[in-house]
Amino acid sequence: MKTFKCNKCGEIDHVTVDGYGFGERVLEGVLFEIRFAKGAKKYKATVEASAKEYFSTLNEKMWLKQAEDYAKDADMASCPKCGEDIVMNEDLERPEAKPIETKLHSFGDILAGLGKAKAVDKDPNLRGDLEFLEDAGVPEIADSIREELGIKKSKNKDR
Repeated sequence: MKTFKCNKCGEIDHVTVDGYGFGERVLEGVLFEIRFAKGAKKYKATVEASAKEYFSTLNEKMWLKQAEDYAKDADMASCPKCGEDIVMNEDLERPEAKPIETKLHSFGDILAGLGKAKAVDKDPNLRGDLEFLEDAGVPEIADSIREELGIKKSKNKDR
């Protein structure tokens, strides 16, 4: 029979998972024992003895199936002896996350989208921010923003 491995306790025949992960408040604090089913390709779930009375008031068949489905994709479970985390499904092939593609926007596009592009030239906060960039040693960024927005560099600092 296939077993789980705990770093502290060695081989154990089952792990526990809290029902909250798939049953939210209905199963919060209800611990399910997860074992390998015959053939070791599936899991078999049972509810811990301490929760049997409460669990009997629910749709047991449905929630046990939910526990088994949850265990198939779970990364971690708990050792029933010491409570340590047990890594599950290490050999499970998971699809690679695809990067999220975003369109790059210019500062002017963002301001225009906010309806502020025309008012920017007279905005003392923006002028102060541009001067801050110059004082911080990155005048090329301030110049790039000015160019993008069509703002002329002021001769007097507005501070």
